[in-house]
Amino acid sequence: MKSIFKVVKWFCLIALGLPLFFYLLWIAINIADQDYSQSSIAKIKTIQQLPTNVRADNAHSYALGLSSETPLKTGMELANAIAKQTNFSAAVATTTDAKTIRIINEDEIKQVCFRQDKKFCQADKSRPAFYVNSAQVTQLLAENRKIIANYQQLINFTYWQETAIASNVTMSYRRLLVSQKLYLMVVGQKLALVDRHITKSLLDMDIRFWRMVLSSTNSLMTKMICREAIERHFLLLQQLLSPLADEHRQALIPEMWRTMISDDERSFTKVMLGEWGNLQKLLSSLDTYQDSDIFEQLSTFEQLGTLALKPLFKVNATLNRHGNYLDVYSQQSSLDYSVMKHSLAVPVNSVVDSCPKQFSASYVYWLLYNPVGKIMSCSNPTSLAEYIIRVTDLEAVRRLTLLSLELDIEHHNAQQQQHIVNETELRDPYTEQVFVLDRINQTIGFIGFQTPGFSSDRIEISLQ
Repeated sequence: MKSIFKVVKWFCLIALGLPLFFYLLWIAINIADQDYSQSSIAKIKTIQQLPTNVRADNAHSYALGLSSETPLKTGMELANAIAKQTNFSAAVATTTDAKTIRIINEDEIKQVCFRQDKKFCQADKSRPAFYVNSAQVTQLLAENRKIIANYQQLINFTYWQETAIASNVTMSYRRLLVSQKLYLMVVGQKLALVDRHITKSLLDMDIRFWRMVLSSTNSLMTKMICREAIERHFLLLQQLLSPLADEHRQALIPEMWRTMISDDERSFTKVMLGEWGNLQKLLSSLDTYQDSDIFEQLSTFEQLGTLALKPLFKVNATLNRHGNYLDVYSQQSSLDYSVMKHSLAVPVNSVVDSCPKQFSASYVYWLLYNPVGKIMSCSNPTSLAEYIIRVTDLEAVRRLTLLSLELDIEHHNAQQQQHIVNETELRDPYTEQVFVLDRINQTIGFIGFQTPGFSSDRIEISLQ
């Protein structure tokens, strides 16, 4: 009986002691965090050099208060509060101006136009979702003249800088995009009514503003909103300009339409800095996580699990790893169009400390140091290549829009149209091949970047 008891005792000691021994050994391996890499140090210095003062000429501050009766005053109050507290809810509570303008949504715009003429309300991007000369739309614009005036004031700004990286601010991008659509509707009504130079200036202001923000922002969300706004600008105005006489149409094309999307506009370097700063801000809050309300709401088992895993998570090592990952994408975002396809086709994880695909001896070795940080980064391997391609596609959208305005279906037969397409310098930027002219459906299209896993959005512009 005693021998059985000894066996059970030693079995329990080994069963409990071995895991505890290996856990303590694991902690010993992870006792020290890495020093910041040179890349991480450079990012920290760049973030520290970003302006923190709130400027009256900053479009970002004005955009924060866009739907207010006093957008600049309200926006600057929000920006100041955000810069100090990095908490949007607290910032909103500190503002003294509570008067806001109601902004309609996209569905309301479509409902107005469907009542007028359904054919002008196609949902696809190749047609504008409004009929600018209808009585209903005129009334709609009159009811929203204040927000349109605010938006027109916004696009006069020439400087954009987010108040702070990782400020937890989610700006109402819906308001910005709806305001842009209303503004373009107003411009559409002016095409045949006012001086061409004035109308051209109004168009130029819009595209110039969004391209300025595209090159200035350090926010991935803002970058992609800019991409949508610029594409909308081109495609909607193409539909408004195409019915005009060729001479009138060409005279209204803004100069910015004829300027290539620059490497600075395409670049994701600032965005990657912002993404790294967001992660740094998040991870720095882990030191106080045990004292937070969220931790208190966890079950006892979850709290013990969190405390047990904490020594196996190294903040600096995780930031260094993530920084290397972002650096690769940052370099790829400004590559020449002709080599971008081959570069982005190579998964970033094969370049930067790849995540093991299956359990093996190498996987065990991989898990020895900073296992929680590595698993966290590999559990959600979001590819940024698709975002890069969507922004890079803007150059194709620009060229395609200009080319479509050179094709006059009333005066050019099918052969003449194809000849223009074949001879023009406006070609697919990735391949320098001609755009695809569909003479049956009277569209011109862009196939774009194609690689396993992701591809460009197929874009077609109607010539009718």
